[in-house]
Amino acid sequence: MYNFKKPSVFYHCRSSKKDLGWHKSQPSSEFRWSFEVPQFGNGVMVHNCEFRSRLGTANIEIETLSTTAILCDGQTCKYAIRRNGIYFIGYELYYPFGGIVELSRPVEKLIEPWTPWSPHQLRDLNRSKQNHS
Repeated sequence: MYNFKKPSVFYHCRSSKKDLGWHKSQPSSEFRWSFEVPQFGNGVMVHNCEFRSRLGTANIEIETLSTTAILCDGQTCKYAIRRNGIYFIGYELYYPFGGIVELSRPVEKLIEPWTPWSPHQLRDLNRSKQNHS
């Protein structure tokens, strides 16, 4: 997250097998994390992730498949939190010759923009802070 006095992001990811709990990112220019891709077969790994920051909230469901390993540069899919939302960092497939040949190219794609905090959420946060003071 760029040019913020407090660029921290709180995040929580879980799958059917694992709950990673809530974590706080370290202030830096950008926060990145990754998920391993199932190695063989038709395995699917689903992570539901929640993000909270000064900019708002973002909730995403990340599905990693063994067949998408080419898009994830091998066996690890990478994501980043930036000023305008959550990004996938990897590759995308494209067809430069009208669908005859399939190629891949590097991409950093916005997959979920920040949803600004609603007035109701801000009121509840302020009440929560006052109760803990």
